[in-house]
Amino acid sequence: MQLIMPEGDMAQKGDLVVVFDSGSIQSQIAQDEVSLVAAQEEFHHIVSNNEQSLLEANYGQKRTALLLEKSLVSNAKVLDSFK
Repeated sequence: MQLIMPEGDMAQKGDLVVVFDSGSIQSQIAQDEVSLVAAQEEFHHIVSNNEQSLLEANYGQKRTALLLEKSLVSNAKVLDSFK
């Protein structure tokens, strides 16, 4: 921040009183934008990993259910053979 008008002087409407250094603000905005992009990429990576884990878990559940059903059918056949 840079004071244009000396302290104690009376300012009139439209007088330039102070100038803010926008360089540091622009630099911070640029850094924040980079951080935002990195956070969004990390979010998408986490979502993708979770979707993959869900697909694998669903596959495992269906496979286990089919193996259980196969086992029950096999056991029923064995029991029927003793009749």
